[in-house]
Formats: sequence, C-alpha cells, structure tokens
Amino acid sequence: MTSAPLPSPDGNKREKGLWIYAAAKKVAFFLVARGLWEAVRLLWRRIREGTPWDDIL
Repeated sequence: MTSAPLPSPDGNKREKGLWIYAAAKKVAFFLVARGLWEAVRLLWRRIREGTPWDDIL
C-alpha cells in the first residue's frame, strides 16, 4: 500500500508567492495597456491638430 506524498512544509508560502506573482502580472499588463493607450491618444491628437509627420516621428 502506497501512501500519499506528504505536503511540503512551505506550501502556504508557495501559494502566497503565486498569488503575488499573479497580481504583479495583472498590474504590469494594466500599466503596459495604459501606456499604449496614452501613446495612441497622443498620436491621434497630434494628427488631428495637423502636426507635420517629421515632428511626430
């Protein structure tokens, strides 16, 4: 008869670390998405204002 493997003593630490990692990924994704949104918004505003392409790029 085989017994189930014993739980690791740092199981709670691992779960906590994975939760923090998942939260950090969500925050990083939000910051990148926000930065891209701001870049597109700024580009669109400059195009609407008629800024020459040489000044935009």
